[in-house]
Amino acid sequence: MRHLFGAVALATALGAGAGEALAHSFKVGLIAPFSGPAAATGEQLRAGFMVATREADGHPDEDSDGHLGGLDVYVLPVDGAAGTGAMLARVRELVEREEVEILTGLADPRTMAAIRRAAAGTEAIVIELSADAAPARETGDPATFAATFERDYGYKPSRDAFAGYGAARLIDRAVRALGGNLSKRQALRAAIAAAGAR
Repeated sequence: MRHLFGAVALATALGAGAGEALAHSFKVGLIAPFSGPAAATGEQLRAGFMVATREADGHPDEDSDGHLGGLDVYVLPVDGAAGTGAMLARVRELVEREEVEILTGLADPRTMAAIRRAAAGTEAIVIELSADAAPARETGDPATFAATFERDYGYKPSRDAFAGYGAARLIDRAVRALGGNLSKRQALRAAIAAAGAR
């Protein structure tokens, strides 16, 4: 059974002032097999995720991959088919050095446990979601999503595309509920829970 997972690494507010730093953008690491025999899974997941990033808040001359929660979002694919060691090294790099706030994707239970261990001791919040439940809970009108997906990509969405869209919509609602302030750890945890994580 695969699980949709998310690890949210909370950025430390910069500066010595008393005010809170509000983000204008954030990064999402999208983990799935993007090579090898299961590459279609990753491409469907990413395509579904990207549909959600284009739904709202666009503006002229943007250089991001779209928007979630009212913020510019940059989506960085991480190849889960590259091997567990290489994937986890990339996860640590994204969280610790590249300041990626969120990691999400599809993984089996053993890989999910490894992701949790990699995030242990950091400021990460790790949330497991059922990939099976994500489409029903997060896509709103499945027929509308399917039509949009097919219009944008020229082929029908798979279950993995629905899961990717569901993950992005959950992130959108949680970040939007906080007004884009990702520095509030407990508030972000609560917002993700309220958005449907379990």
